[in-house]
Amino acid sequence: MVTEPNAMTDTDKALNYYRAGVEGRRPDFVPAKVRLARAVCGDGPFRSMRADAGDHACESNQWGAVSVRLSNGQVLGVKPAEFEVIEWRVNDAERRLQNMADSAEG
Repeated sequence: MVTEPNAMTDTDKALNYYRAGVEGRRPDFVPAKVRLARAVCGDGPFRSMRADAGDHACESNQWGAVSVRLSNGQVLGVKPAEFEVIEWRVNDAERRLQNMADSAEG
């Protein structure tokens, strides 16, 4: 159940996000903008990919996994310990998935 976003504080949204991760469910809110305190490099074969420190608009999948777009257009996934959320949005993944399914059908 999605709670009205204006009725919740950022702390409430963060609690919902992190609790959902522990409970294995989709969060009602996902990050829309994150702050990287330092540059973040990819792991393993993606080591050459690097996101600069600073504020980044981000994408989140339905489970709340976060990725930022690099200056070269590539996307790098970042771990929760590597960012601070500075803006939240409603997790509309189910609506987006339904729209994609509807588009595929007709």
